[in-house]
Amino acid sequence: MLEKRVATGAAMVVGMGAAALWLPSATLAGVLLVIILLGAWEWTRLTGILRRDMRICYLAVLAGSAYLVWRLFDEGWTLAPVVAGALWWLVALMIL
Repeated sequence: MLEKRVATGAAMVVGMGAAALWLPSATLAGVLLVIILLGAWEWTRLTGILRRDMRICYLAVLAGSAYLVWRLFDEGWTLAPVVAGALWWLVALMIL
């Protein structure tokens, strides 16, 4: 089992390193968004959100937020990722 995890990790490091070096920024952002959304899909299971429509809604909000931050950052508002992160932590604190 450990060998499989190490091999998977090594393949991911090589793949992401190549992507970071050779892909244009917008394409790399798309690849990273897909990876983040796949992780979020699994995370919804771990949190107990089992209804498929709620999980899809969560992913849609996450993807929409990522797009909004990308557009704001692209328009020159360099604090967009920082503000988005701060808002996320405020929401997380309210949920707790």
